[in-house]
Amino acid sequence: MCGTLYAFTVDYSKLPQINWANAIGPVIYLGVVATFAAQVVQVTSQKYTDTVTAGLVLMTESLFAGLVSVLFHVEPLTQHLIIGGSLIILATLIAQFDMRGVISRYFVKQNGIRKP
Repeated sequence: MCGTLYAFTVDYSKLPQINWANAIGPVIYLGVVATFAAQVVQVTSQKYTDTVTAGLVLMTESLFAGLVSVLFHVEPLTQHLIIGGSLIILATLIAQFDMRGVISRYFVKQNGIRKP
């Protein structure tokens, strides 16, 4: 919906330049296969996995999108892409591991002695 709003407001002058005969096939393919079929597979597969794993897969979706775009030479590998991917990986690791257990195990002292 936001893309449609953007296209009809900001990029409205560029719409006549699009070759709709060539563009309609890939757009329909993306709409049906990449969106609908992927959602169906995701929803049916989520009942076989736990909530954390499903959330991690969804969190890394943008990381994989950026990785694929670099591998297929659609986008150049930039510093912002590396920083963003690193932040996604870091957030995924924080979500996966119980950070309270790590902090209490290695950094919290009880009775003046660091807990092993």
